[in-house]
Amino acid sequence: MFRYIFNGTAYSDTSLSFMEDLGMNKDCINSVIRQQKFELAQNKHKRNIAYKEESYPLYVESQLLGTEESKQKWLDSLNEINARFPISPP
Repeated sequence: MFRYIFNGTAYSDTSLSFMEDLGMNKDCINSVIRQQKFELAQNKHKRNIAYKEESYPLYVESQLLGTEESKQKWLDSLNEINARFPISPP
């Protein structure tokens, strides 16, 4: 989850109205939005690597074994990777 600090307090709400209500000026708001976009882009890259290294081998195994257990193991890995590397703001 993306978090930023303003006046010593951590926040996760990046809506314009919320940040304006905090008293943030336009430069601060733009900085937060740029940082959030940067981190989400980094997560896309990290997610793709995790898919290849962690999930794909489980996919191949599930295809070879053909069991519900192996399929669920693969799907669980996808869910864990997606939770670890979110690629869109909440």
